[in-house]
Order: sequence, then structure tokens, then C-alpha cells
Amino acid sequence: MPADRQTLIPASLEAESSFESYRIGKNGELLAALRHLVGGFEPRVIYLWSAAGGGKTHLLNACCQLARNLQRPHAYLPLTAAQSNNAQLSKISGDAVLCIDDLQAAATHDAWLDALFALYEKLLGGGGAVVVAANSPLAALQLKLKDLESRLSSGGIYQVAPLNETDKFAALNLRARQKGFELSEQVLQFISTYYRRDTASLFSLLERIDNASLIQKRRVTVPFIKTLL
Repeated sequence: MPADRQTLIPASLEAESSFESYRIGKNGELLAALRHLVGGFEPRVIYLWSAAGGGKTHLLNACCQLARNLQRPHAYLPLTAAQSNNAQLSKISGDAVLCIDDLQAAATHDAWLDALFALYEKLLGGGGAVVVAANSPLAALQLKLKDLESRLSSGGIYQVAPLNETDKFAALNLRARQKGFELSEQVLQFISTYYRRDTASLFSLLERIDNASLIQKRRVTVPFIKTLL
């Protein structure tokens, strides 16, 4: 089956969701482990967690993009959006790289946990790999299916380290360049002073800037940013 057809719910495979576009900060060991996993090396299961806006989904999408580039089957499964239809899981081949987002959404759902356990066994027996992301440590999820918790804890477990202020705005500027525009020092300083500084809010603002600047055909300046806030 072609790799792209493995994707259950489309992952963002644009350059902005690649490993190259991820501001590493203190996550160098995690990125190296994810690259090894997608490349077919150990570990074959990785659990990563952080609070909302920590970059988990970016890393899962980066895994999918790298798998596509390596012509490996891959699937992105966000559990907050996909619980209504677990029949799709049977379509995933045993050699795929499966990226599961928001595991906490299925923590108390017996049917989903059973399906994920069966899929884990299929993947680990067929040469595949599993990357799982959630919003808290694995033990804190208190999964009703302890066998699945044991399997997921058998590989690497990583907390995604939050970016410091310098890295946040460097990541914001990098994403802007990939979209084809620059954020000047004045614009960055204005955003830093007058806007929320969590990563999710900053990247959401960047999407608004990008869309508005294209529609209005305006340069990204401080007066322009003021119209959006």
C-alpha cells in the first residue's frame, strides 16, 4: 500500500512540520531517538508528553514526513478526533510508523485501549514502530489496560522540554521565513510585549499574520500587527 494512503487523518506534511523546522532547545536526545525510530532502529516505541502547546503534534507530523521521505508506511492518529471509528486501525500495515496523538483521550475507553493494544502487537511483530504523545506522564494517565501501559513504557519515555523565551521567538521567526516573510526585531519586540507568550498562541498568531498579509497584500509591520490584536 502506498505510504500516503496509510494516513488515517491527514498529518501536516509541509516543511513547517519537519524536524528541520523544529527549534530543538533541550530536546536533542528526543529528536535523535525519533529519527532512529523512523529510520528502523531502536527504540521502536517512544512515549512523549508535555502540556498543551509543547510541540508534540509537530514532532508526530515530523515523524510522518520523515517516514514518507523514506517511503515507509505511516499513520497519524489523533485520538481526540478519531475515537468514533476504530475500524480504520485494521487498515494499518504491520511495518508502518504509527503516530498516536492525545492518548489521554482514550485512557478510560476499553474498546479503544484493546484496539490500540492489538495494533501495538501487530506493529512490533511486523517491523513497525509506535510514537505516542499525551499531555501528562504515562503513569499519570492511569490507563485501564495495564498491559498497554507496560508495552508503551518499554521504550523511550521523554518529556518535551519547553522552549525558553529566546527559542520561542527564534522558532516563530523560522516558521515565518518558511512561509515567505520576515518578522523584524521591532515586530518581534511588539509581539513579545503585548501578546501571550505561550507557543500555541504565538504560532496561532503567526497563521493569522500570514493569512491577513496575503489577503490584504501588506508588509508585516508593527502597525499591521496592531490591527490583528
